[in-house]
Amino acid sequence: MLKKVLMLTLILAAGSVTPAMTLQISANGILNPVDSEINLIPSQTVMLDIWSPDGYQPGDDVYFGLVCDPAYGSISGGVSYIQHPGRIVPYEEIGSYFLPLEGIYGFIGDIQPIPPGVYFGEITFHCEAFGEAVIKLITTLDFENFTLADQLVIHQLPEPATAFMLIAGAVVLLRKR
Repeated sequence: MLKKVLMLTLILAAGSVTPAMTLQISANGILNPVDSEINLIPSQTVMLDIWSPDGYQPGDDVYFGLVCDPAYGSISGGVSYIQHPGRIVPYEEIGSYFLPLEGIYGFIGDIQPIPPGVYFGEITFHCEAFGEAVIKLITTLDFENFTLADQLVIHQLPEPATAFMLIAGAVVLLRKR
């Protein structure tokens, strides 16, 4: 409990800083993936990165979240590719009492510039159901107001057996008419 209170205090202490850096999502190493060109079936995964084309300048400190609707999938993992202090914290560790969606949350900040590039990697999106999964990269200063920095739409296809059953059912229904 003390850990959560300390983290909340640290997060809210940065509320007066304005983020100026641009953060974006990459999928499977593609820096600007086109929405819905990534097709998954349930139980498949895609590897995500968080990167910046601008780089980081001191004072651009930003808190971010990489989130999605848990009905469509889950986001987990994550490794910081930048030096201190860049970190990722799982949703479960922070607690859901002030975070809007499940996923991972993190912080970027330093006293030295960081060049453009991939800042966080080895983040896994695990497909849970078929449909359109919208992965959102959000930023915040106060954890009350969130700004959409980037999003990626992943088209989740039914498994081949499920697709066959859906088509067979549709044929039977059409035949009965």
